[in-house]
Amino acid sequence: MGLVIVLHDGSVGDANTLETGNAVAQAEESAGLLREAGFETRIIDYSQNGQQALLPFKGRGDVVILNLVESIDRRDDLAWQCPQWLFENGFAFTGASASALRLGDNKIVAKKLMTQNGIPTAPWHEIEALPALVATGEKWILKAACFHASLGIDEENVTTSFAALHGLAKKRKDTFGGDWFIEKYIDGREFNMGMMGRFGGEPDILPAAEMVFADEVYAGREQKIIGYKSKWDESAPEYNGASARYAFDSGDQALLASIQAICRQCWQVFGLGGYARVDFRVDPEGRPYVLEVNTNPCLAVGAGFMNANAQRGLTAVQVMEKLVLLAR
Repeated sequence: MGLVIVLHDGSVGDANTLETGNAVAQAEESAGLLREAGFETRIIDYSQNGQQALLPFKGRGDVVILNLVESIDRRDDLAWQCPQWLFENGFAFTGASASALRLGDNKIVAKKLMTQNGIPTAPWHEIEALPALVATGEKWILKAACFHASLGIDEENVTTSFAALHGLAKKRKDTFGGDWFIEKYIDGREFNMGMMGRFGGEPDILPAAEMVFADEVYAGREQKIIGYKSKWDESAPEYNGASARYAFDSGDQALLASIQAICRQCWQVFGLGGYARVDFRVDPEGRPYVLEVNTNPCLAVGAGFMNANAQRGLTAVQVMEKLVLLAR
């Protein structure tokens, strides 16, 4: 059935992070699934002379790259350089194009694009604007513009004080680097919805997932967020404190239809292809707001994208095979 080269960006952890080795583990797991589907596989670390390692396969029509590269030189905002190089060298590869990554991986750029195209997204301010803002009692959340994995996000990031957010932004920048911004905190329900499809076409919409926050963890808290500890710190009470539900009653059908329509709009506006996920918050009045357009969501077994596909009867092996067939 051909050769699939699983391309990853190596161990991305450092003294400030906990997800060390996750990229390697996902690459190995993905290669195993592809072999079950009947493909020959190889694993290449793009961060260690990956381009040179790929050149012997250039021009082979039976080769597809499973692109799992999320960071280059520990910078998520440079991940677009990998699909750009693959495209320039004629490789077929899975997931987003360089253009889509450049738009989606910088949340400030993404929010500006959504606003220009009428896609509802929570109001935001860049950090430079904070000293001139006057608090109104509304809550805001501090976020990184370009980091994945909810890096630097916890309950401290949500407050009504612009002065506190400005000080915390400096602290986060000193620790992690990168650009930071604030976004209006939507105190409501949280959804995500995956998509699969070809570039330029209409995507298949995966079943919606609503994140349910466990009462034993979040009861009494003023805000409910899936922060860094929720995803990576196994010693924290928040770890796996939120789970996805996929069953909805008739009262939610109009909301789900609205979320689906917004996802299709994001697919076209961002020029998505292969697979993607859109994250939402829904306010108490039932209005959905896009938090993030995730151009290459995690493909790990047990993660949200695979779980959503399982809801429509696809195994992880079948999902991997489908992604290879969708490679551009």
